[in-house]
Amino acid sequence: MPPPRKRLLQLLASGAVALASVGLVLGTQSPKVPPVLQTARDGVGENALNYAQLRKGRRGPNREMYRGAFARLGAAGPSIHDPVVQTSAQKQEALVARSKRRAFAGAPPTIPHSVQEKDPAACMACHSGGAKIAQLRAPAMSHREFAMCTQCHAMEKSENAEVGALGALPENSFVGLGEYPSGQRAYEGAPPTIPHGVFMRENCASCHGVHGEKGVRSTHPGRQSCQQCHAASAEFDQRGPPPMGAPMN
Repeated sequence: MPPPRKRLLQLLASGAVALASVGLVLGTQSPKVPPVLQTARDGVGENALNYAQLRKGRRGPNREMYRGAFARLGAAGPSIHDPVVQTSAQKQEALVARSKRRAFAGAPPTIPHSVQEKDPAACMACHSGGAKIAQLRAPAMSHREFAMCTQCHAMEKSENAEVGALGALPENSFVGLGEYPSGQRAYEGAPPTIPHGVFMRENCASCHGVHGEKGVRSTHPGRQSCQQCHAASAEFDQRGPPPMGAPMN
């Protein structure tokens, strides 16, 4: 048997290790702090929330402002079941409004509003599926998403450009395409051909869908494949022959 003094030291060391273990376990637990009572504006008290509870929902008088806001943008406006009645005056008005935002037929339309956020996610918030905000129409993108919208779509009025900063522009001989004519029909009542190129306009609903101008809206926007009936124009949609060995579409 060990001497009494040595045995006493062993017992004291074991006790110290046990106390340290208990302290370690208790120290890793969150302290039980009583909830703080906050005084609201109306004088009624409410318990303060922890971070986990704050992440679950917004608080304050504006907490419902953005809940489902972008979803409601697309819900406003006509549906695919609404009848479409078009007149020649409405079509002409739509074509004039279209040409005002393009340097020439086929050019990317300009941006008629200020652009604070250059990130494409900000553009996609309204232009992904199309929306109607008050009296303004945000058309859906007619092509797939790219990384930089302002690379092709320029602002109508630059917020940072100084008047006359560039001086007189040099003369050039560039002549853009004129407005496209109406689609041709093989016979009376046949579906008209597409009177413009399809490249970068794969989403026909961008102009002809339920959020399009009345003069060019489709009377049957619920159908899924437009080119099943409307053939591409041989003049404006020349894609060239397919490579050798490629399947014919």
